[in-house]
Amino acid sequence: MNCDTVIKSVPLYFYGELSAEAEENVEAHCAACPDCQSEVEKYRMFSSALNESEMEPSLDLLVECRQMLATRIRDSELAATQVPEGFWTRLLATAHLSHVAFRVPVGALALIAIGYFGAKLTPGIMESGLSQAGMISTVRSVQPDASGRVQISVDDVHRRVVSGGVDNQEIRQLLLSGVREESNPGVRVESVDLLKSMASSEDVRSALLDAVQHDPNPGVRLKALDGLKQFAANPGVRQALSEVLLNDSNPGVRIEVIDLLSAHHDDSMVGVLQNLVRKEDNKNVRVRLERALQEMNASIGTF
Repeated sequence: MNCDTVIKSVPLYFYGELSAEAEENVEAHCAACPDCQSEVEKYRMFSSALNESEMEPSLDLLVECRQMLATRIRDSELAATQVPEGFWTRLLATAHLSHVAFRVPVGALALIAIGYFGAKLTPGIMESGLSQAGMISTVRSVQPDASGRVQISVDDVHRRVVSGGVDNQEIRQLLLSGVREESNPGVRVESVDLLKSMASSEDVRSALLDAVQHDPNPGVRLKALDGLKQFAANPGVRQALSEVLLNDSNPGVRIEVIDLLSAHHDDSMVGVLQNLVRKEDNKNVRVRLERALQEMNASIGTF
């Protein structure tokens, strides 16, 4: 072994990641080479200094890494189409070729790189699930009880359970986070069901409108519509409901929207309903559209 090869192998040697034969070659070379032996001593001194100090990663960094890792797992299929084939294999295969100036375990370095920079390098995937306090990464379950209290299981740095009434500010923020929990429709349903009684608050109403327009689960969308009933006369809510009526693929959701829109007479809705009657393929939705137009004393139109 020459000096250049030994120096590059020192980090692997120090952490036991070389084969027995390679270790013997390094030791034999260092025994006859003061410069390479000095390099080994530098790594040993640095490691001792690290062991004597207390170093903890930033909590914000831990939470961010957890969130990005969870997002990468959920979007693994998308990532597979965006990351060049063999990218991480090549990264790991060439990691030992770089000279590491400080004694960092190569395996740990690779894991940090994959978990942290993997999400950074894939655009459009990161979406925060943190609370305003920057502490919460994932809401795992929402369990209301008969007394009106709520138990929410939360992944923080470690999972914890938060208990309290729905009027508790932390519970409220966790429920708002739960509405946007992409990987767990059960959490979204429970969160929306509990928040619908607080729809008079603008932030809650905004979350319900977002759910009814964008949530992929029809059960969640129906729960959100239930919470928006008392605001069916609000122009902003009506505009959002009109878009849902035009775009939602679920007949049950569309029928519920028709009921909400027709509960408050609005001449601007007549044309929308008449156009939908002509295009609607679902018999139940079509019947409900016709009935709504009759209730509004409007012509059903020409089919």
